[in-house]
Amino acid sequence: MRCHRQLNQMRTRPLLPILCACFTACAASRDESAKTQSPIGCWSVAPGRFSVVKRTRVDPGQTVLPSLIQLDTSPGRQFTGETIGHRVHAFADKSGTIYRDGYYVLSGTDHLDVNWTNGVVGMTLQLRMDDAIMRGRASAWTDYRGEEQASIVLRRADCPGAR
Repeated sequence: MRCHRQLNQMRTRPLLPILCACFTACAASRDESAKTQSPIGCWSVAPGRFSVVKRTRVDPGQTVLPSLIQLDTSPGRQFTGETIGHRVHAFADKSGTIYRDGYYVLSGTDHLDVNWTNGVVGMTLQLRMDDAIMRGRASAWTDYRGEEQASIVLRRADCPGAR
């Protein structure tokens, strides 16, 4: 009987305040999730072993990635000089990488693509965003259809000179 009385009381109460509270809580949760998944900052880069996708290898050195990159808020640039996405900067290290400044673009709500290219050869990282660890696929490619791929893991890291 008690449950029946409570059910009747619920039916007579307006649902609008309850629905508004639910939508507000969901929006706040979504906004908080977006904040925690910001890619801005430094990331250590750990690729797996690259393998040829079809039959053609890429140029020597193309699969050597920098060990530390920074995803920035400033505009990124294509090899043509046009603005695209945001800047990615590879810190100089002993890896011998050919990649320095590139760009990244957000893809949907939880993916991002990092790109380095001179128009003839390039590297693309397709990553699932996370606040601490991003995982995905690295693809080195050439204009003559050479392609090699590897799994890749990026971990949040301290930026050089940051205090």
